Amino acid sequence: MIALFRNFAGYREYPKYGIVNRFFIYKKALLREIHQLVQENVLCSEEDSYYLTFDELGEMVGTRQPATALIARRREAFTCYEKLDPPRVITSEGEIIRGTYSHDNLPEGALAGLAVSAGTVEGRARVISDIENAGLEEGDILVTTFTDPSWTPLFLSIKGLVTEVGDL
Repeated sequence: MIALFRNFAGYREYPKYGIVNRFFIYKKALLREIHQLVQENVLCSEEDSYYLTFDELGEMVGTRQPATALIARRREAFTCYEKLDPPRVITSEGEIIRGTYSHDNLPEGALAGLAVSAGTVEGRARVISDIENAGLEEGDILVTTFTDPSWTPLFLSIKGLVTEVGDL
């Protein structure tokens, strides 16, 4: 059974690979429609589409009716959400856990953290705030606030990862 598992475990990634592979095609098609909406003055800018759901965007493509008030409300709400500072740990029961790390034995100028894997890596550290402007090169160490599954393709080329919160 172990041999079977070892031989076939990689196949579990094929559906995800197929989906991720097609996302670029879907994104290009959506961007063409969004660009057309901007050209027709249905949207003020391409960034306005960020504040619409997929269904709302589809309706806008079909009707060519602007949703200026809805976009303005969501932009304002997003600005408020950006100012929120969530706690580092919330249990599944909703309990907020607070704590501090001991930094007593650290050398001068060292950054404290928790290792999630053994080993040491060296490379150029690249501080990246969003995936769109990553600009990582082979062997870099990615430094960012957090990652989510959309960052996974970058993990193939980096040597190390430093995050402020979260897990992989």
